[in-house]
Amino acid sequence: MKTFYEAFCRIGILALLTSLTACGGYSTVSLGGDVVGLTADGLIIENDAQLLVIPANTHAYVFAENVDARHSYSIQVVQQPPGLHCQISGPNGTTTGIAITTADVVCQVNAYAISGNIIGLTGSGLQLVNGPDHMDIAAGKSTFTFSGLVDIGAVYGVAILSQPAGQTCTVKNGTAVMSTQAVNNIEVNCMNN
Repeated sequence: MKTFYEAFCRIGILALLTSLTACGGYSTVSLGGDVVGLTADGLIIENDAQLLVIPANTHAYVFAENVDARHSYSIQVVQQPPGLHCQISGPNGTTTGIAITTADVVCQVNAYAISGNIIGLTGSGLQLVNGPDHMDIAAGKSTFTFSGLVDIGAVYGVAILSQPAGQTCTVKNGTAVMSTQAVNNIEVNCMNN
């Protein structure tokens, strides 16, 4: 009885291996991944001329058409959503017969620089601040740009942290909500005491 059972198992395993070898495993696989930070509509990605619109607040995606096994894929962002910059992590590769679930879309809020003009600065010691970002301004300097960027929709507030020697400076247009472009209209006006 034992030999009949062993023979039956061997025949079954051999038949299974033969059928898997003949079909070569999966002939097509799905292509997709997670979506992180997509808070606005308008994102469109593409793989091999197949477009996919991904709506806001989506957490995962899969292209409608599968990819042939053992073929390359290359996912690209065709259109960015407003106010965001999205990238694909792991956008290129070759399928192996297993579904691709790691071509993740990661989106971040666009951020822009804050800068402006300085009028009448002759003294040393002027310091400007915007939140945690501060900068020392040399005497005679006529422009400034903060090193940190401000996200769209965030409030910025440029202020005087330290006045220059012998002068008093004021800030014009220093506070607002960041829009969709860099701010360059801030004015620092300095007058002698």
